[in-house]
Amino acid sequence: SINEIAAEKVVALLDRARNEPRDLYDIWYLTSNQHVNIAELIEAVEEKLEFRGKKLTDVGGEFLRKETRFKKLWKIRLSSQMTSIPEFGQVYRAVQREFRQARIVEAKKSLNK
Repeated sequence: SINEIAAEKVVALLDRARNEPRDLYDIWYLTSNQHVNIAELIEAVEEKLEFRGKKLTDVGGEFLRKETRFKKLWKIRLSSQMTSIPEFGQVYRAVQREFRQARIVEAKKSLNK
């Protein structure tokens, strides 16, 4: 289902070892165009993390720590996958807002620049 895909993308964004801008793009697309609500996926995300031996409270900050890496790889990785690439800052801020609303990341931990 689309929610299952979205939950997997959220988990990927919270994985320290995975730095694929496509995950960021996909979750942005799903929340912006497919009406996926991240807050409704928290239980599924927590289950997937638990399966990997992790807790949401421990990995929530990973998304914020990856901003620079995602920005650096944004055009390089996505240009071969799509013709029109949205502006990185717009996409990152939209996903960050979704994560804050779902309480995946706390507003006070924001590393907004």
